[in-house]
Amino acid sequence: MMYYIDEVNDMSFSEKITERRISLNMSQRELAEKLGITPTRLNYWEKGKREPDLHYIKALAREL
Repeated sequence: MMYYIDEVNDMSFSEKITERRISLNMSQRELAEKLGITPTRLNYWEKGKREPDLHYIKALAREL
């Protein structure tokens, strides 16, 4: 999927995580396993209920 820069800038952090994970055809469970967290924790991040700390932001950047 292709986005224009304004569309990407308007997306929330949680939306960006979800969109990128889906574009890689990765389930929440698969990404959670790669990050060493529970799928529930990842779901909270993707729903915007919580935000990952810096350690996990770096891990997300590597995986996504």
